[in-house]
Amino acid sequence: MTPNFITRDERTVLLYVQMIDAKVENFGECERPHPTYSRKAFSGLETSVGGAPAVQTDLGLLLNKELRNFLVLSFIGCAILLALIFETLSTMIIPLLLTAFANIVVLGIMALTGITFTILSSTIPIIVFITVVALSAHVLLRVHEDSQAWPSK
Repeated sequence: MTPNFITRDERTVLLYVQMIDAKVENFGECERPHPTYSRKAFSGLETSVGGAPAVQTDLGLLLNKELRNFLVLSFIGCAILLALIFETLSTMIIPLLLTAFANIVVLGIMALTGITFTILSSTIPIIVFITVVALSAHVLLRVHEDSQAWPSK
């Protein structure tokens, strides 16, 4: 048992858990109750989890948090920028609503086709956000220029 599973000073023990279905979604269910059960049996116990599934789960949680923060900050930043460009509420709301709609459609298509949300595919909402805001701002500026060229009655 020593040194592979119990250290020589008998202060650290390695528990090897083999999951039958080692999906990232299932790993969180296996990881959460372990420290609670262990602390009931042993006071002052510190636990940690390692391995590829643990890293994937932690990375996925971090990625979701960072993506959510980025989208919220981008939404606020674009709203401020659009307010400075157009100076009216309606021209501010149109790009933001189009962005929300486009992201819902893209994420819905990803869900329907079974595309998983990975590190690379997490950039899709960001790309959609930037593209839709840029195109809608361009179209709205063009509409404004054309409306200025029309003769006033």
